[in-house]
Amino acid sequence: MDNIRIKVGNAAGTEITVDSELSLTSENPVQNKVVTAALNGKQDTLTIDSELSVYSRNPVQNGTITSALNRKQDIISPEILKWMLFGAFPSEMHRNIFRGEYLGATVTSAQKAAIADGSFNDLFLGDYWTINGVNWRIADMDYYYEKFYAVEEVQTTDKHHLVIVPDTALYETFYKDGNTDTTGYAGSALHSAEAAEAIVNSAFPGMMLTYTDLLTTNSQSPFTFARRECTVEAMSSAMVFGNYTVYNTVFASSSSLNNIAGVPSCRQFALFGIAPVYIQTENRYFLRDSCASDIKVVVAYSSPRYYPPNQKAYHRPFFLLGVNEQ
Repeated sequence: MDNIRIKVGNAAGTEITVDSELSLTSENPVQNKVVTAALNGKQDTLTIDSELSVYSRNPVQNGTITSALNRKQDIISPEILKWMLFGAFPSEMHRNIFRGEYLGATVTSAQKAAIADGSFNDLFLGDYWTINGVNWRIADMDYYYEKFYAVEEVQTTDKHHLVIVPDTALYETFYKDGNTDTTGYAGSALHSAEAAEAIVNSAFPGMMLTYTDLLTTNSQSPFTFARRECTVEAMSSAMVFGNYTVYNTVFASSSSLNNIAGVPSCRQFALFGIAPVYIQTENRYFLRDSCASDIKVVVAYSSPRYYPPNQKAYHRPFFLLGVNEQ
């Protein structure tokens, strides 16, 4: 360093060293020309980068940042996020995941294809269509698909399907006209009721499946059963509550319990097991079960209640939604 020494005062005065270079450690004054040269060496203008960089310390243009953020938003779009949350599950898991998403006011061609091939792509438990003022909710999937009776090798249906249950009852009715019933659910006004079929066909034209189920043909213990073709049907206590509440009474015999054990429809609908809040409606509705010729069962306040057949209650049925031209 070529420093300059300056003597202040007389011959015996104090010497002051003036630095000729800038320093982070020196406490001496520095020459004016050294400071000027250093300032002149700095850039006269501020550089603003037009591209992102992991090295530059310069500021970046607003448009560059916005464009980069928009590209990130496209990568994690709502559609992609939806796929990340729900798209990786196998079809068998769709009945075990409650989503509760609105599916529209009609069944789209993509939804029909997803039902027909059994992939149930973008269809999950609790999803629903709102048609004609009714929420038609997915209560289960492939509930009857390729199921067989324990006693007879009879298949219920070979078509993939959704089990649909409306959030509200469709209309008020009798279980069967008259004070007594001796023909069981198979002979009731609820079995494949024309009024219920008309409502469902209006909402889902051509998509209501016909299938085979084992229905009671006698309302006196011991109960008898027979295979019947079914369309729009009242639910059983097993479908709603997960067990045959009615048959576990004094009216049931061991032979009756053995008979119903092989029925494919002895399982609870997945919707009511995962989200039991959907069991209750504002109106009491009939179940298909019979305790005896003069005792029927309704659901009221989320629990089964015994009910005389000559009093009205509401019909809240289920049906299988599928593609008939498959």
